[in-house]
Amino acid sequence: MDRRTSVAWLWFSSDVSIAVLATLACLLLKNAAATEHSWVDVFAMRISVKNFLLLAIFLVLWTGIHHLSGLHVDPSKLPNRSAMLRSVFASALGSVFFLLFPLFSHDHSSILLPTFIFFAVALIGSLGVRSLFWSLPPRVLKKTSHPIRTLIIGSGPLALRLHQSLAASGPNRYVVLGFVDSPSVHVIPGVIAKALLGSLTELESILMSTPVDEVLIALPLRSCYDQIQQAIKTCERAGVPAAYNYQPFSHTLGCLQVEERALMPYMSWQPSRIVEAKWQKRSLDLSISIVALAVLSPVFLVIAAAIKLSSPGPIVFIQERFGLNKRRFRMYKFRTMVVDAEARQSALERLNEAHGPVFKMKHDPRITPLGRLLRKTSLDELPQLFNVLKGEMSLVGPRPLPNRDVARFNDACLMRRFSVKPGLTCLWQVNGRSNTSFDQWIALDLQYIDQWSIALDVQILVKTVPAVIRGIGAA
Repeated sequence: MDRRTSVAWLWFSSDVSIAVLATLACLLLKNAAATEHSWVDVFAMRISVKNFLLLAIFLVLWTGIHHLSGLHVDPSKLPNRSAMLRSVFASALGSVFFLLFPLFSHDHSSILLPTFIFFAVALIGSLGVRSLFWSLPPRVLKKTSHPIRTLIIGSGPLALRLHQSLAASGPNRYVVLGFVDSPSVHVIPGVIAKALLGSLTELESILMSTPVDEVLIALPLRSCYDQIQQAIKTCERAGVPAAYNYQPFSHTLGCLQVEERALMPYMSWQPSRIVEAKWQKRSLDLSISIVALAVLSPVFLVIAAAIKLSSPGPIVFIQERFGLNKRRFRMYKFRTMVVDAEARQSALERLNEAHGPVFKMKHDPRITPLGRLLRKTSLDELPQLFNVLKGEMSLVGPRPLPNRDVARFNDACLMRRFSVKPGLTCLWQVNGRSNTSFDQWIALDLQYIDQWSIALDVQILVKTVPAVIRGIGAA
């Protein structure tokens, strides 16, 4: 078992143990003063097939949330601050699911206190275990996993960069056994010359006599195509995995993927790294949107009633917006304007206060009094949770723009924001909202696309709450 797998299993088992212990703590604390039975009687009352199945389902959701939050990775690859933030988010979201499983009350009452106890115990346990792991010295961590024994094919600049990259990937993750390459006219760096095991003609005998987990080929494609092909065949014959860093074209953004098209392998360039983990992002969207819709359903009813009673017109405003790959979809919002707002916009264009192709007015006469409050608190955006559920939007991503604004784009780089799904919240939403200029807005959208990670999504979601409460920059 390699280091990555062993660390993932370590986190999986520790998270399951923490959830079980937190559940037991809820049982003990809730029944400490309320029951006249012994502790054996208390646990006997709670053990049933139904509760066992509910607990099993909850543990699957709990560990799944921690995995999707990126907490089942090597701590050396995750800054402590980022991991702590993810732990808080994962524990909070897991506790919401805990709220939906009434394991502690036959009449489904008094579930808030056990949920708060569970969250506190689980969060302290999660942070405590990870803090303990971070504090372990490297010599102890080395004993918890087996490093990957790697052989590098090549002796030039590519091989040197690969060697440096493996060394920087984390302590004890890789052990470079040596280098294999045929004699060449180029100067061999000293670190490679000292570990040169032989030529490519000797590769087969080296693989037969040396325990190797994988072979990494670091030869230039144009000048060494035949050697690369021969190295792969040799590894195949010896039953050793081989990999080649195939990146023939220079690019600075996005990511390369090898995928099958019409039964043939193709290398594709994707404008965003989100495609690499789109199932993780989609799982996060589904889990949070389902829970949010269930928890906020009373808020939906109150807002709907208030809109209906305060002004004539529909409760939900539906407008066509541009989404992923510039495909149009129907976006939902609580109505905050008068019924004929779109027809009146042309008359207000001269009063536009925004620079760029977007339209903004601080005191838009079309907004209803209730609508102003809904916009100030961003409650008008809540129906977009249904767009997230349908897969048309994501929780985090560039805000969807109306047709009017997109029609005025005059720069191709502005179109890059359509390479990912639009979102409920984004970087500019937590960095000034409507106070942000259009150029800053676009720059933050592109920054999000280029630097995306699950951790960044979690960070934006956490920052969105105080930003909405403060209402700074809302329009």
